Amino acid sequence: CLAIGSTVLIGLAMALWPDPPVAPLALLCVAGGTIHTVRLARWQGWKTRGVPLLWSMHLSYLCLPLAMFALAMTAGDAAASRSVIHLLAIGTIGGMILAMMSRVSLGHTGRPLDVPAYVAAAFALVFAAAILRAALPLLDVALTVWAWRLPAVMWMVAFTLFLLRYAPVLLQPRVDGKPG
Repeated sequence: CLAIGSTVLIGLAMALWPDPPVAPLALLCVAGGTIHTVRLARWQGWKTRGVPLLWSMHLSYLCLPLAMFALAMTAGDAAASRSVIHLLAIGTIGGMILAMMSRVSLGHTGRPLDVPAYVAAAFALVFAAAILRAALPLLDVALTVWAWRLPAVMWMVAFTLFLLRYAPVLLQPRVDGKPG
């Protein structure tokens, strides 16, 4: 309840309040980031390091508290906040979509829930793209163009790797002969 509530409050504050006071927004973001970090730690994601279909979801979820902490650090700086929100957009949303599409594509076609190393690399590429997109403009404004281009290429490579692996899976009948 606290995790969802803090996320909703941050989203509403940022969407409905064009220029929220810096200190309350930063405090709310730190509280939300802390709540999500505790939640993530309780899932013991480090135990999934050998299972890409699991660690990819934990890594994607990690981008949510990272985004909240980064928003707290950049509160009051609209340009910096726009950069760090990519932790949420690319890392949390994009990463979770890629991880879930990978898992569901295997499970719903009757295949084992195993992925080749290049699919695991695709998961890592999305995470790295999120970090670079958020961090490069903060490190040096001259790196902004690279913050657009490099993560975009990483994103395209990651989803191309997904397509290479899963197009054949999704274009063939289930391997177990069941309908669907």
